[in-house]
Amino acid sequence: MRAITPRRSRTRCIAAIAFGSAVLLTIAGCSSESSESTPSSVTGSTTADTAADVLTPVTANAIDDPIPVVGSDGKTHLAYELLLTNVMSDPVAVRSLEVSASGQKLLDLQGTALTGIMRRGSGQPGLELAGGEYARLTLDVALPDGTAAPSSLSNILTVAPTKPQPPLVPAVIAEPITVTVAQQKAVLLDPPLHGAGWLNGDGCCIPSAHRTAANPINGRLWLAERFAIDWVQLDAAGKLFVGDRSNLAS
Repeated sequence: MRAITPRRSRTRCIAAIAFGSAVLLTIAGCSSESSESTPSSVTGSTTADTAADVLTPVTANAIDDPIPVVGSDGKTHLAYELLLTNVMSDPVAVRSLEVSASGQKLLDLQGTALTGIMRRGSGQPGLELAGGEYARLTLDVALPDGTAAPSSLSNILTVAPTKPQPPLVPAVIAEPITVTVAQQKAVLLDPPLHGAGWLNGDGCCIPSAHRTAANPINGRLWLAERFAIDWVQLDAAGKLFVGDRSNLAS
């Protein structure tokens, strides 16, 4: 016969708080919940997930998983875009973004460096998202020499609500975002043009007309120009044109 551990009961209660136009639910640790009886002969324990849940006024996800690509600088680049959405009715400021892998910091952006890669849905400059507004962060993570491509990237997005409500809504919130790195091989192409003097114009990976182009198709954003290039040919003197730059004949 096996001894049976008596059924235990716990309490859990749910508290609701309004933040802007959203209603947030939190577990306060009080309402009734029963656990089934278990045989006392069962041994071993289950490791609990001790990571605390984080309230994230700005939701974030990668539009597409980055594919490791070796650039002309010889470094492996991970190019991807984070889609941010302020789900609250009040403004939220984006303060910083830190990217790391295997405990090694790869990117740390704030201030003007962060403003330069952020494209707000309203078209306005700055790092403050209005209520319900979205934005895109255009990222290029270059791995140190000799570093293999990781399976994922850890992103920490720090935001500051304009109307914090501690302790549920702190004044500054660090939001964890995990981005999966695709393990497929990048497609290799032969040089599309022959001859000397060809210049890679608007190529990967900094924000450009190509990198920031996002087309809403079939209910999602498509970034078909992430690796697009405008090839231009320089003359023997290394010039793009001779004469009046406003004249196409030049």
